[in-house]
Amino acid sequence: MASPRRFTILCATYNQADYLEEMLSSALAQDFEDFEVVVVDDGSTDATPEVLQRVLAQAPADVRERVVVERTANGGQTAAYERGFALSSGEYVCLLDSDDRFHPGKLRELDRVTREDPGAGMVMHPLCVIGPTGAPTGIVRPQGAAMTNGDARAQMRRNARHVAPGASGLVFRRDVMAQMFPAPTKGFPFAADAYLSFGAACLAPVRALSTPLADYRMQPGGQYLRRMLSPEGLRRQLEFQEVVAGHFGLGEAARRNSLFARNRYASAMYEGTGRRRLREFRDLEVAVLTDPFFSPRQKALLGGFWLTTLVAGPRRFPALWEWFQRRQTGWHRIAAQAERSGATQ
Repeated sequence: MASPRRFTILCATYNQADYLEEMLSSALAQDFEDFEVVVVDDGSTDATPEVLQRVLAQAPADVRERVVVERTANGGQTAAYERGFALSSGEYVCLLDSDDRFHPGKLRELDRVTREDPGAGMVMHPLCVIGPTGAPTGIVRPQGAAMTNGDARAQMRRNARHVAPGASGLVFRRDVMAQMFPAPTKGFPFAADAYLSFGAACLAPVRALSTPLADYRMQPGGQYLRRMLSPEGLRRQLEFQEVVAGHFGLGEAARRNSLFARNRYASAMYEGTGRRRLREFRDLEVAVLTDPFFSPRQKALLGGFWLTTLVAGPRRFPALWEWFQRRQTGWHRIAAQAERSGATQ
């Protein structure tokens, strides 16, 4: 049996053939050698198998030896992560979304940080947002709130609140990740990384870096925005929140989580009664005002915005909610860049 690696780069992919070569090339271009790449193809119906085969066939033999590819029946991102973890050997597992890319020095920096701080069960870093073609947008995520840093376990018990980047900014110590499988989120086709980062913050201290070490691609095929802008999608998001918080015994604390409260309020504005809208608005305002990750200025701006949406009422809420979502994800800037690009062609 091969010796364990220092790092595993784990990618769960589904129908992202257009970006796989760029993703895999960025993983294999690391300037640190003690790592492996595990790719789980979650039953893709596009050209994913052919692309992976072609990229690996062109790679040198010593590079191919570091890569494990397995194709499974479609079971969702959580199941793909579980399978990939079982195939991996790394002391630390770095998630990499199939349309994202790592910066070349990422693993070397992570090696330094994890040796300096071996008690951290999860290491996180910001992500540079790129557009569909890979062009930089100038956005770094997370945008508003500061990332969780240090031992947040007492805080998680108080309000189930943590702030983390997307999947490609998450790195888990192996023993911490092992505690989160089998996961309760197999019924959801999205946000497996959100479950993992939430759980890691409950189980061990975390370390947040200030330097972006990967690129996060925003593309029209992304599901987050579509989900958040529909009543059905919001209901599914609320179910996910309840399952994750309940799994760690934080159902009551989750009522004080400002992100969760925001989604509950949006759902109520889409399809709730007047009484429910007022109740969720009050909970949201309290959660925002007591959120330790927001500055006083951010709290004032957010509180004022949510009051504006309540006064505007359910008929105008969808447009305001979409404006908010596009700004907090960065889609407004990507759309503006695309407009400018089209105008100059």
